[in-house]
Amino acid sequence: MSVQVQPVIGTERRLPFERIVLALQGGGALGAYQAGVYEALAEAGIHPDWIAGISIGAINAAIIAGNPPNLRVERLREFWTQVTADELWPGQWRRRRECRERRHRAPSS
Repeated sequence: MSVQVQPVIGTERRLPFERIVLALQGGGALGAYQAGVYEALAEAGIHPDWIAGISIGAINAAIIAGNPPNLRVERLREFWTQVTADELWPGQWRRRRECRERRHRAPSS
């Protein structure tokens, strides 16, 4: 069977299938790719009926399922921007360096 899909931005499209399932596997960097795939699907008006995932795919699936369709891409982008930032929270590396330095100081006599 050959299915041709033409992009239609901003509208929901029903494909000739009973259900659309998005299955997302694990594997760190693959998760960012999954977010981009979901964005392309959303832009084409294709919204899955079921979403399943494992590991990072489960996190992406939870973000998708836990948000209304109009916010899903934005929430995925926020998540991936945060987890790929140099610091997950302000001062993270400074505090880590200070702890490491305290552990390696010679005990005073």
